[in-house]
Amino acid sequence: MGYTKLDENLVTSSVWSEDDKTLRVWVYLMTRAGANGAVLDTIPAIARACGYDAETVESALAKFAAPDKYSRSPELEGRRIVILHEPEFAIHLVNHKKYRGKAHTAAERKQAQRVRERDVTLGHAASRDVTTSPPQSRKQKQKQKQKQTETEARKATAGAAAPRPKSKWVSEACDDWNERYGPGSADGGRIAGGLGRVVKARAKSVGATELETWAGTVRPAWRRYLAETTHPSPSAQDFASHSADWIVASGPRRIAHPPEDPPEIDDAERARQVDERAKRMAS
Repeated sequence: MGYTKLDENLVTSSVWSEDDKTLRVWVYLMTRAGANGAVLDTIPAIARACGYDAETVESALAKFAAPDKYSRSPELEGRRIVILHEPEFAIHLVNHKKYRGKAHTAAERKQAQRVRERDVTLGHAASRDVTTSPPQSRKQKQKQKQKQTETEARKATAGAAAPRPKSKWVSEACDDWNERYGPGSADGGRIAGGLGRVVKARAKSVGATELETWAGTVRPAWRRYLAETTHPSPSAQDFASHSADWIVASGPRRIAHPPEDPPEIDDAERARQVDERAKRMAS
């Protein structure tokens, strides 16, 4: 279970002046962020949890991803989040590491003070052997910090999110999901795992390829499921559990195989067939 410290300065921050819906989404992101500061929930999932529509959540995320001149944090011009789409959709809280490591109790502050004093002592000893580098401009520091933050965010989410499979039918299934619930919301790994069992089983039973089975039977049922399901948390796994009902309701079509080419005949056989037709017409 994740744990997030609630800093007392939240009530004096610029985000506190946002409307109630935006603030509620921000609190949701703080509570759902993992130890690396990444939130892997999709926009529809956040909307359902907060009780809002997807457009409201997208509007709140746009505010968090935009520069904030009133923010106390200079990182990324005051941006609160970085939205990633590779290797999978994720929302990275820029200052999560900073506030998670902040000392809030007396014991934590005392320990932090001891660490600072030790670092100062070690720093004085090392400074005699270190050549001072030229100072960076504010703009250079800001660009370097932005690059470092984005790199850390990608590393943080690389192990937690599975890359989207490259199978054609899985890609089409993800496209169907994104069309229904918004761009970037499809979890390719979970969709491949849930639908894969259905596609493979039905392909084996009818003696067709997976792609033929997907196009002729499973995809029409999948699209109907996405359009009509009343399940509070739709998923490929839920569809797989009731796939037979959705396939029957969608009127599965027979998979058409191309007819075999007629056998070739030589000129003598062709002449014989012409003579036979002539004789039948004359009689």
